[in-house]
Amino acid sequence: MTNEKCRMKSCVAIAASMFLWGCEGASSGRGDVPTVVAEVNLEIGVEDGAEEYMFGRIGGLIVDEQQRIYVADALTNVIRVFDSAGEYAFTIGREGAGPGELQAPCCLAFDGKGLLWVRDAVNARYNAYEVGVTGAEFRTSIRMSHGARGYMVPLTFDQTGRLIDVGMQTNEDTGVEIIRLHLDPDGSVVNKVAVAEPPPDSLGVHLVQTGDGGVGSAVFFIHQPYGPHHIVGHSPFGGWVQAVSSHYAIRWVGPDGEFEHSIKRDLMGPRLSDDEHARSEETLRNQVQGLAITVGDLPFGVPGRKTPLAELLFDREGRLWVQLSAADGAVNRAHVYERDGSWIETVEWPRNVSLSTGYIGSGQALGVSRDSLGVERVVRLSW
Repeated sequence: MTNEKCRMKSCVAIAASMFLWGCEGASSGRGDVPTVVAEVNLEIGVEDGAEEYMFGRIGGLIVDEQQRIYVADALTNVIRVFDSAGEYAFTIGREGAGPGELQAPCCLAFDGKGLLWVRDAVNARYNAYEVGVTGAEFRTSIRMSHGARGYMVPLTFDQTGRLIDVGMQTNEDTGVEIIRLHLDPDGSVVNKVAVAEPPPDSLGVHLVQTGDGGVGSAVFFIHQPYGPHHIVGHSPFGGWVQAVSSHYAIRWVGPDGEFEHSIKRDLMGPRLSDDEHARSEETLRNQVQGLAITVGDLPFGVPGRKTPLAELLFDREGRLWVQLSAADGAVNRAHVYERDGSWIETVEWPRNVSLSTGYIGSGQALGVSRDSLGVERVVRLSW
């Protein structure tokens, strides 16, 4: 990647629109990086059949050194393990609140000692299991240190091996903000870092309050379809990245919260199709239904284009995947960056496969597909 100092005028414009502090380390991407196509080589899941192959809501995926596939099901409250050919092997955990039991599990990760960790959302804790050849044994739990139990976020560790507990808290100045808490094995917080929120007027959200602010009053959030939103990606090495989806301007931060570098490119999102535009208009009408406002009273309408950024993801090597918004019917595409910010390749994969709750390794990934009936399947990609 070509590194350059950004000019003051453009730096101010970026900072005003998406809170990218400073212009040092900003970079523009090359156009000569290779594009690789990821292809499906395995699917696990059925609409009807053996219970082990039917998924309710897939909340987390990971692969171990034996290439076994782990699937956290947030509805059946277990983790199912399959061999590399997709054959069911065994189940970890069961529904409940006792030691090793699970309720709405998601977000799987292995630590440096080989223990499998899972975010046990409803029970507000993290469970660790030692996995063997034919099963797993529960080892320990760490309590969450916040109230955002249902917040789904990749499970990561800092450079010393401490688990990073990600949640939300109320901030008097900006409202709700994301917090990252580094936890000792006994659950005590040894470090706390807040993820700075972007200015509210840079996001496609409008608040509508009903009542006079007293008892019985409520606040409704109206979201602009395909509008700008705050996106955060969490690195397996303890840092994170953040951006507002309306600008390809990404701030990369280290585990201690210190700015490391930024990545920026000039890129517009694809135009909405007629079907997407019609569905978005219907979404806005549904959101204001029952409120004392109309769609015309909102500070935004349906945009003509999608935002350029869709998601920020990391693979297990700490490389950043900047997933781009896709045109209606187009394949998914991501720019892949090394940890130093250099753009190394573009990866494409089928449009019906989401990597949001999946796993990305070297040359392979696990994602989730959902058919027209809502049936979820695990999909393995390779490139």
